[in-house]
Amino acid sequence: MRKYLIKLPDDLKGIISLVRGNSVALFLPLLIAPILTRVYNEIEFAEFTIFVAIVLIISSFATGRFDVAILESKNFSEAKQLSLLAIIVSLVVTIITLGCIYLYDHKLASVFDRPSITYIYYLIPVAVLTNSVFQIAQALLNREEQYSIMSRTKITKSGATSVIQILSKWKIEIGSGLVLGRIAGDVVASLYSLYYVLITDEFRGARVSLKRLVFGFKRYNRYLYTNSVHAFLTTLSGSMPPLILGVYFTKEVVGYYGLSLRVCVLPVTLIAHAFFQVISREFTIQLQEKGDLVSYFKRRLIQLVVASILPFLVLLFFSPELFSFVFDDTWYTSGVYAQILSPYLFLVFVVSPFAFIPTVLQKHKQALIFESVSFTTKIIILVIGGQLGSDRLTLSLFSGTSAFFQLGFLIWVYYLTKSER
Repeated sequence: MRKYLIKLPDDLKGIISLVRGNSVALFLPLLIAPILTRVYNEIEFAEFTIFVAIVLIISSFATGRFDVAILESKNFSEAKQLSLLAIIVSLVVTIITLGCIYLYDHKLASVFDRPSITYIYYLIPVAVLTNSVFQIAQALLNREEQYSIMSRTKITKSGATSVIQILSKWKIEIGSGLVLGRIAGDVVASLYSLYYVLITDEFRGARVSLKRLVFGFKRYNRYLYTNSVHAFLTTLSGSMPPLILGVYFTKEVVGYYGLSLRVCVLPVTLIAHAFFQVISREFTIQLQEKGDLVSYFKRRLIQLVVASILPFLVLLFFSPELFSFVFDDTWYTSGVYAQILSPYLFLVFVVSPFAFIPTVLQKHKQALIFESVSFTTKIIILVIGGQLGSDRLTLSLFSGTSAFFQLGFLIWVYYLTKSER
């Protein structure tokens, strides 16, 4: 196997390395999922799903998106300044989040209303900070094309999460082991990533000063002022289903959605992110070197479609039966939800690796307008479905609307690459 990998182009090697590592990272949660569905009930999955949704929403802007700017940096010294700016913003956001939780903890308590886990919302700032540090470290590793290290950090994160989620239910007997496992995985992965970043000669040798930080902020503040808003709306629109389902329907419904999220949505986003990490770096280099962006875009798009079409066809036609077989009949509804979401998930997998293109082509405002329209439409659709009182109709409307906007975004990105010729 190794000798065939050596013959592959470097860009394809990077994707295979990340996808291979991500596949192992995905295998562990999927392997223990049948165990978790037998020791955790729908209510616990609902609480975990809501917790993760809140963390992802805050994390989307917690770094000021300076971690994304690291890929665009001209040298490692500039990348270090951007990483420090991202950490500073993350600390500020974490402190503000903690303050908001302290002021409004009585309202959050109504969401996590079991006495044994009333502490759970105070873990949100911890999760936001550790997730931010992990994103920053991954961006630095990605800039240096350290794909094997990035894969190992994700495997470590997945392993730590899986072990704690099982042990905290069977051995430690703490209220929400699903949340504690998530926190443990983030902490371990952040420390592991930081270790590899801090030992590099480039990072230790890069100079830092207040003047350089101010210069970096002025040069890349568009990421904070525009791109972070765009990222917030994108994440919010994707995280709204469990929150709105929780408003209009029972916690059991949110729990069923939570399992479909764990088994289908998160694997899709994780593997797509592996493609994103390689493609974003290569596209930036192609842009700087005046390469053929259209040909590169088409080649990667075909690879993504070919790699995903068969799994998504299986998901579309057989997911309810698969969920019943693997997780038992209690979770049949989760399979129905996965079936409903499958067209949307297919386009997420194909489109999301190209989500950075408007940013690197300086189309921040246009991307923000597009996402604002998409977000508003999805919220209206979800509320309409909730008012009609049907969970399946709500998710069907969300899936169809989201797929429409994903396809529109893909077409727009294609024309953006053509305009750069």
